[in-house]
Amino acid sequence: MNKTVVSLTTAAFISTGAAAVAEASELYTVKEGDTLFSIANQYKITVVQLMEMNELSSDRLSINDELIVSEEKQGEETSAAIETERAVEEQEAVTNEQIEESTIVSAAAVSAYTVKSGDSLGLIASRYKTTVASLKQLNGLKSDAIYVGQKLKVSGTALKPATSKPSTTTTSTSMYIVKSGDSLGVIASRYKTTVASLKQLNGLTSGMIYVGQKLKVSGEGATTSPPTSKPSTTTTTTGTYVVKSGDSLGLIASSYKTTVASLKQLNGLTSDVIYVGQKLKVNGKSTPSTSKPSTTVPSTTGGTYIVKSGDSLSIIASRNGMTVSALKQMNGLKSDVIFVGQKLKVAAGSKGGTTTEPVNVGNPSSSGSYSSSGLLRIANSMLGVPYVWGGSSSSGFDCSGFIYYAYKQAGKSVTRTNTEGFYSRSYEISSPKAGDLVFFSNTYKKGISHMGIYIGGNQFIHASSSQGVTVSSLDNSYFASKFDSFKRFY
Repeated sequence: MNKTVVSLTTAAFISTGAAAVAEASELYTVKEGDTLFSIANQYKITVVQLMEMNELSSDRLSINDELIVSEEKQGEETSAAIETERAVEEQEAVTNEQIEESTIVSAAAVSAYTVKSGDSLGLIASRYKTTVASLKQLNGLKSDAIYVGQKLKVSGTALKPATSKPSTTTTSTSMYIVKSGDSLGVIASRYKTTVASLKQLNGLTSGMIYVGQKLKVSGEGATTSPPTSKPSTTTTTTGTYVVKSGDSLGLIASSYKTTVASLKQLNGLTSDVIYVGQKLKVNGKSTPSTSKPSTTVPSTTGGTYIVKSGDSLSIIASRNGMTVSALKQMNGLKSDVIFVGQKLKVAAGSKGGTTTEPVNVGNPSSSGSYSSSGLLRIANSMLGVPYVWGGSSSSGFDCSGFIYYAYKQAGKSVTRTNTEGFYSRSYEISSPKAGDLVFFSNTYKKGISHMGIYIGGNQFIHASSSQGVTVSSLDNSYFASKFDSFKRFY
């Protein structure tokens, strides 16, 4: 009986080798839109195998290139069949001499496994409780490359009868569609795997992915949930945060218990610049303090704080043991916009950066004399006023009308003119201060065509045709490309 079983096994492997001998090489002509991944997937092989068959050193393809998509495995398969036959014969001899007939299958089980899409030597070795080195030695492999449909000899310490399949719960895979802001690192973290495993599973040779791309992902091992079940979303909650005035990536990251680097990666940001109204993807839940400080307005016997570059109301309030609302109420602020050099009243007993100098918060225009702090306070009070072509009142402004209104209300006598007129009535400066003019050229027409008021921190306030009166940054790529000069009225 033993000899009959072994002979059938040997015949099966020799038949397999014969079939491989008959398999001929096949060529594929590259078409527009083809990639190594799409071609490999079409012929159920890996990208690595496709590159090795065609001796490719990169993933670049040209239309009408001819690629080998299958090749003869005569020598390899025949050798494998001969080695298998020899191993079976040796096993037969050992069995006849040392082992009783009833223990043949469980004690020295050797069977064949057909490689499926998504398999790797590591996955197969894990499934059969062996090592990659043992698999390679058993099959005479010199590299880790395998291909779909390839038959491998496998052995294990507790292999079940041939009719029972290995458990699929530890190798369940599903498809994930790449979304905007995704990266291999983010996806790998979400599915508790590694970037290297993701790349191997999908035949990727680089870290580049694109929106809409479908990636195979492995679920958690040893789970009892069906293969179609999705990973729990409780650990990867992603929400949206709308940037407010005074925000920075550091403040937002701290609020959501993450890092600036993670925020930038999640949102595809290449710099730390953000703007009011911008929507950012954030992970987890915000954790602001549930105990609010007293909103009672501090005594006006407090000190004065002079705004520095990088300051925001939230930073100043925190530094001085106040709330933003209390700070705004104490200083009569209607918005969160502040500017470098601005003097703010702060509560008594503040922590640092303050003086005991009293603050005059009266309307600067009431004294009849111009001041830059008064100009900026008036300009900030106009935030949100709509854009109106030719407008120069609080019901609507164009860019030059806004300049005329703000300077006039601040006590400086200027004549209503257009942007080019203001440009000719001012002189250029190299070190701007808050309250100076900033000019732009070649926006909606050639030459000087737009202007605003510099407020410090590389920001300016202006009447935008799309947003009305708003604050923008000179680091913005559009305004940086259109910037002409800083100037000051004669």
